[in-house]
Amino acid sequence: MHLLITEINDILFKEAIEYFEEDNNYLINIENKPTFIQSIISRYLISKHIEENFWIKKYYPKTNENWTPIFEKNIYWSISHKWDYIFIWIWKEKIWIDIEIFKERDISLLDKITEKEYEILWWKNWQTFYTLWTGKESIIKRKQLKLDDIYKIKLKENTEEKNTKSGIIFSKKLIFDFNWEKLKVLSWMDNYLYYSVCSWLILIHNYE
Repeated sequence: MHLLITEINDILFKEAIEYFEEDNNYLINIENKPTFIQSIISRYLISKHIEENFWIKKYYPKTNENWTPIFEKNIYWSISHKWDYIFIWIWKEKIWIDIEIFKERDISLLDKITEKEYEILWWKNWQTFYTLWTGKESIIKRKQLKLDDIYKIKLKENTEEKNTKSGIIFSKKLIFDFNWEKLKVLSWMDNYLYYSVCSWLILIHNYE
């Protein structure tokens, strides 16, 4: 398993462009995304890891017209980015990830989460809001839902449980409900970064 959170920079961007420049069509497709810099660096980091650990040269992470990943060679990956930060995952099993950066917003946004969910996390504030939001976003990716479905996903349980995956620490195991299905998420905050991963296997087994 490989999880990585990194800050983008000019060196990474230059390396990413050079890595993919042999396939101009690949670059053109990604250029259509509004987050081109984050997208090309994320894919570069995935490609390099797969090349070094799966011995597959020039593995190009692909997506369909809805930007949903297309997986090949039984290798799975997920990308989340926010502003200057990138969160990526590569493994032989599926996992879904999300990252957010702390920022106080219109206070009415706090009311998008139910009082019961805040009670499970003890407090109603921006910290618990982002913990819940990233957890729900990771589930949206897993279930391929629409963003509006985020309000149908409800927190049911919170366990303070420390896990370390690829050097990244998670302190919470959250259980969400969506249409009577229980979905498990690992979550953590690091200063102003909030991140969550959703997977069945990662929570049942202690994969590193």
